[in-house]
Amino acid sequence: MQSGAGAGPERNGLSGDSLAASTQPRNGPALKALLGAGLSARRLDDRSSSGTIRRVMTETQPPVKHQILRCGEQLIAAKGFVGVGLAEILAAAGVPKGSFYHYFGSKERFGEALLAQYLERYLARLDLLLAPDALGTPARERLMRYWSYWNVSQCGIEPEAGCADGADQGAAGARCLIVKLSAEVADMSEPMRLALRQGTDDIVQRIAQCLHECQTEGTVPAHTDAAALALTLYELWLGASLLAKLRRDGSAFEHALQSTRQLLGTPAA
Repeated sequence: MQSGAGAGPERNGLSGDSLAASTQPRNGPALKALLGAGLSARRLDDRSSSGTIRRVMTETQPPVKHQILRCGEQLIAAKGFVGVGLAEILAAAGVPKGSFYHYFGSKERFGEALLAQYLERYLARLDLLLAPDALGTPARERLMRYWSYWNVSQCGIEPEAGCADGADQGAAGARCLIVKLSAEVADMSEPMRLALRQGTDDIVQRIAQCLHECQTEGTVPAHTDAAALALTLYELWLGASLLAKLRRDGSAFEHALQSTRQLLGTPAA
């Protein structure tokens, strides 16, 4: 990773040695179960922002590696990337330092692996929400279902058992890694920035695809630029997530939901 002049390990937070020293909408219940489904160790067809198909696979991970990633995700989602030291991750996972370096080599490589796993899981959940279902749910309703459950799918991480030293307690207030880390790591780690950029591009592409389906069904005006609207909506909800953190209430999400309905327009009669 390239660093600017004077940007040493103490400043960028990526050195392992320095870190070691630091420390209800429709179908609600069914959808909540859907969002909580375990989706690791499976193959997915993932469409990139350029429209090409790429194969994404999360291999069955060794138990120790999985434990480090799981506990590290909960801590970092609550406290940020720099705010969590290597010693804290190791204590939460209950593993020695040697195991961490065996699987990741550095905290930056750990961050890359963490984002890759998180984004794959997030995109799989998004696919389940937006894809046509057995009930024949209209595309616009599927899209609104995604926004309605933004707190769960975009701004929440379900607590997981098995992490020591308070990691589970932090998970209760955990936030989406996209919202949490984008500004923090963009100027600190180019690989992590690119991973987040690709992940958000993939999310916007899926929203645009659902908007195209809405147009086919006549629930979004045919003249709408689906790609531009998808980006506008995603930016709207990302902004709402930041305001919700500052206000500590749901008013920003309520406003975003109203604005989303207006931007989608009135369905054709």
